[in-house]
Amino acid sequence: MGTGLRSAVIVLNKVVFEYMISFYFLMWLIRDYKPNFLSVINLNYIFIVIIFFGIFLILTYKRKEQEKVTKIENVLLYLLVVIGGILVYIKTESIGVWSYFFIIATLMLILLLNKIILNERVL
Repeated sequence: MGTGLRSAVIVLNKVVFEYMISFYFLMWLIRDYKPNFLSVINLNYIFIVIIFFGIFLILTYKRKEQEKVTKIENVLLYLLVVIGGILVYIKTESIGVWSYFFIIATLMLILLLNKIILNERVL
């Protein structure tokens, strides 16, 4: 396979993977609150396709030079942390005081994992 075609397939795979995983998580969140929403779509099949594209994406990944983390990436990181905390609170508010511990643990976990991924450091 030519270099141009190979890089085009890799870019196409990355784009398809990003859209599929976004669609999957959006459907998963919507179905959590409205169970009959688009019930004809089986999320398990979508998940299998996502795993296939994810494995292909990992196998074709080429590491670039160390890129600096931009300000917008940090803003998105903190936004994801806040959204994750809100979602955990919504799901665990019925258990009382323990929900605060779960929120703090989730916030720290999301923040640390995203910082590690952005900085490409291994613990």
